[in-house]
Amino acid sequence: MLWEMDEIIIGGNKYTIDHDTNSIRRFNEKSKMWVNVTFGNEEGVADKLIRNLTDEYIKQCLENEKSPT
Repeated sequence: MLWEMDEIIIGGNKYTIDHDTNSIRRFNEKSKMWVNVTFGNEEGVADKLIRNLTDEYIKQCLENEKSPT
């Protein structure tokens, strides 16, 4: 498990991680609906997804800093 907390904010989006059910939940502002993803019996997949989301957000932030405004 990457984090001991159940919630993490990436790029303004709050993700709720449930390690017991191996799922991630996020509220979609555009559709006004909750998005739930359950990964079944594969442990660690939710943590890997959060790590990838974090890496992608950091990459986008760095690219935006390099872009001329």
